[in-house]
Amino acid sequence: MTEKKGVAGRSTRDMANRRRQQVLIMGLLAIGIMIVLTVVLQSGVFRGSVVTVVIFFLIRFIPNIVGRQLKTKSKTVERAWRGAEAEEVIAEILENLGEDFFVLHDIGTPYGNIDHIVISKKHGIFLIETKAHYGKVTVMNGELKRNGEPFEKDFVRQILRNVFWLKKTVEDETGIRVWITPVLVFANAYVPPLRPIKNVRIINRRFLRRTIYQTSASPQKSYQLWEKRYQLAQIL
Repeated sequence: MTEKKGVAGRSTRDMANRRRQQVLIMGLLAIGIMIVLTVVLQSGVFRGSVVTVVIFFLIRFIPNIVGRQLKTKSKTVERAWRGAEAEEVIAEILENLGEDFFVLHDIGTPYGNIDHIVISKKHGIFLIETKAHYGKVTVMNGELKRNGEPFEKDFVRQILRNVFWLKKTVEDETGIRVWITPVLVFANAYVPPLRPIKNVRIINRRFLRRTIYQTSASPQKSYQLWEKRYQLAQIL
């Protein structure tokens, strides 16, 4: 049985809940403002004045403006929920790798959370970033794209920042200079065989187990790191 620490997708679900609360608050505020403006307009206090005209236009246009904002915000909530579900799917794969693996989920760093870290007795250490996007993932001129269009963020840069942070953290804590294998795994998208970008492997979830099992690493350093896994788990 694979040992683990942490809960996959927890921070992403927390983010989705915060965004959902923001949507609810925004909607309630808009409703409250509309009620107040309607009452003021119907009271006739400012009848015939410029204020009446202003209130009339606010009542007419606020729903459209707020509606667009709520729609945009709701999409970010949906993306966060999909992201959390994707992390949970990948976590299930990782937690069934076997007893020679130790898995850490949802690790905070100065550059954003690391979705998963895998420490292997034989295959070294992996940093895994999970994405929930659909479509076809390709590499064109060294740039990662989905359906021929660039992604909204530079995922490779994001991963490499965390790789450098993790490498330094491991070395400072254990004194072991390690090679970290970065993997960008898409839980839902179609990913044909792709060459790594700056050593970041880009795969579909179906190839995650194979990628880990087939990765070669220094036997000595892998074992040394394996012996330090609980120590690392305490600081990560």
